Amino acid sequence: MNQMTKKKISTSQVTIAISTALIADGFIVNSRSIAQNMQTPDVWISFFLGGLVSLVCGQCCAKLAQHYPRQTFFQFVQLLLGKPIGICIGIIYIIWYTMVAAYQIRILGEFAQQFLLNRTPLFIVMCLPILVGSYLLHSGIQPMVRFFQLFFPLTIFVILIILASGFISFQWQYLHPILGDGISPVIHSVPLTFFSYFGYETILIFASFMDKPKQSGKAVFLGVGITLLLYTLHSFVLVGTLSIEELKVLTWPTMEFAQRIQAWHLELIFFVIWIIQLFTTYVIGHFIAHLGCCYLIKNQKNISLYVLMVIAYILACIPKNLNETLLLGNWISKMGIICSVVLPCILLLISFVRRRYLCH
Repeated sequence: MNQMTKKKISTSQVTIAISTALIADGFIVNSRSIAQNMQTPDVWISFFLGGLVSLVCGQCCAKLAQHYPRQTFFQFVQLLLGKPIGICIGIIYIIWYTMVAAYQIRILGEFAQQFLLNRTPLFIVMCLPILVGSYLLHSGIQPMVRFFQLFFPLTIFVILIILASGFISFQWQYLHPILGDGISPVIHSVPLTFFSYFGYETILIFASFMDKPKQSGKAVFLGVGITLLLYTLHSFVLVGTLSIEELKVLTWPTMEFAQRIQAWHLELIFFVIWIIQLFTTYVIGHFIAHLGCCYLIKNQKNISLYVLMVIAYILACIPKNLNETLLLGNWISKMGIICSVVLPCILLLISFVRRRYLCH
């Protein structure tokens, strides 16, 4: 526990960690579900608006974390609501992040088996990153964020190259008419695109590790802002290249798009990078769940790290196919409304009232 908390991380590292948490399965899967829901080419507008909502919610989380600069969410929630209720909420977050970790590792397995390791059993594909992730987390937060720093620039570079290459076959007519059915389909799809931005709430954890916790708002703004631009550009290019009709029926639209780029074997590079990206998102979920266990169960060293590893693996094996896996993702997203929006906003309101009352 002490090893996990004694080292501090910079604002840029937190920015990268937040952006890493956001750029995950939503980038390769969610475009199809949004297109099916909207039935119009305005998917990119919905992703942009969903990102703006997440910026506002992210700033609320950052403001809450700034009220308790040297405490993680698992600590100050007990201060605000009392120990019994605080422990219960902490357990909810541990369960949620364990589910997030399990879902990411299952998507990683499905993705890798589909495009790279089609002859390798799924349980092997999932087992290896879980073992590597547990080893990475054994030494605390510093090795984790340094790993993110190593691959994040490469991830952004490859994404931009892939998207830029897509303009070779870009068809502007696929984007027309803009708002042809009015603003209503866009507004109704914003909650779905907003789900893609879950991860900003990790600032509730990362802020306590920052050497400058007052800059947590800046870290959230940059982390979400980078992702907002990438998601908007990504959906814009996908619609302009594949068309909205094709986008609605492709299981892995981003992968299909990457495979159509006949230059420099970019699709292979993209596949490898995205496996790493899914792995990093899994690591974040595992880390936060483990950290929560460390605060709720004293003197247990790294036991919870390995227990959660096993639980995440078992949960990842439960869905029978990709469709059931995506249904699990939808359930996790709905639970995320509570953990990423409702509870942080309630806690921020309580914190404001409590601080004002104590000041008087």
